[in-house]
Parts: sequence; C-alpha cells; structure tokens
Amino acid sequence: MMQTLTLGRLAAYAAAFAASAATLCAGPDFERDVLPVFAKSCVSCHGPQKERGGFRADNRDAVISSGDQGPWVVPGDAGASKLADLLSGMRKTERAADKHILPASQVDLIRRWIDAGAP
Repeated sequence: MMQTLTLGRLAAYAAAFAASAATLCAGPDFERDVLPVFAKSCVSCHGPQKERGGFRADNRDAVISSGDQGPWVVPGDAGASKLADLLSGMRKTERAADKHILPASQVDLIRRWIDAGAP
C-alpha cells in the first residue's frame, strides 16, 4: 500500500537529511575521528599513565598545548605543526623515531583536523 507523503513527514525527512549532510561535510572532529587513531597508536606512551616528551594524546586540550619543547599542534596550520611532520616521518625524535610514523591516510586525517582549527 502506498503511503501519502505529508508535509510534516517531508519536513522530517528534509531535517534528517540536512543533519546527515552537515555531519558528512564537517571536517574531522577530535573525539569522533582523531582520538581513535591516537588511542590505538599513541596513548600507551603519551597518555595518563606515561607522558613521554611532555606530550599527551588522550584529550584535545592536551594535544593542543602539550610538549616539552612547546606545542606540537598549531590549530589552523598543519604545515607549521610539528605533530603532522612527526607522524608522517618527516621529523624524527631521539626516542622511538619509527614508532611515531602512521599510515598516510591517518596522517592526512590529522592534517585536515589541524587545518580545520583542531576542533
């Protein structure tokens, strides 16, 4: 049986579509996109139990402000952010240099997050 599409139902569909489109078009989000990468690859050495190099990767505010030699992230400028270079292998550290390198797709995600202002 065919249902009649009422104006109210059409408005509800339009609102749901708009909300979905906004989520898809939004840049990367720390909690949703970046934290899972950091949780898998970084937090064991840069989290609440250990804070190597004075850097923490387990929450956004810490990522933005931490680091023994100054912040590793410059919100809005991935090119000036030491973190993006470290994770891509363009920058090395004395300790565990190769451990910091992530797959290109994850580095790209983190660069896009930084360029979007690191929300």
